[in-house]
Amino acid sequence: MSLLSELWNFLDAEKAGIASKVLASASYDFLKKRLNFSSLKEKIGAFFRKPAEAEKFLEQVCTRQVTNDVTSDVSKLYKEITGNAIPENLMPFLKEWLSENAVEIQNINTVTISQSSGINIGVQSAARDIINVQGDYNVNPKVNED
Repeated sequence: MSLLSELWNFLDAEKAGIASKVLASASYDFLKKRLNFSSLKEKIGAFFRKPAEAEKFLEQVCTRQVTNDVTSDVSKLYKEITGNAIPENLMPFLKEWLSENAVEIQNINTVTISQSSGINIGVQSAARDIINVQGDYNVNPKVNED
């Protein structure tokens, strides 16, 4: 499980089952597209010398596997990136952001499909190849004899 998913568990142990599994398997790039990390970067930016350090910290929180308890893992990660001990008030910022974004985290696996044309096929099964063609498809086209 990633540090982010464990932070989620730490925050809300009873309701985090599905959300923590989704977070653990999601890539950082996917999470960046689905969650608004800008507010978190803004909140924790003061704890880092450079914005690149904060970005690296967030990426590692989302992807690194938990080895110990979440608090010590986050502390070790912060020390690896900055060389300093973790500030006492960084964890409350992380917990606050998780609380603020609880609905978005729980709905991370909800996908909305919007198509302006074509056919939306949910599930298919066949004994042979399935060919999905958009538009007019005619196996035996009529020949114009003009």
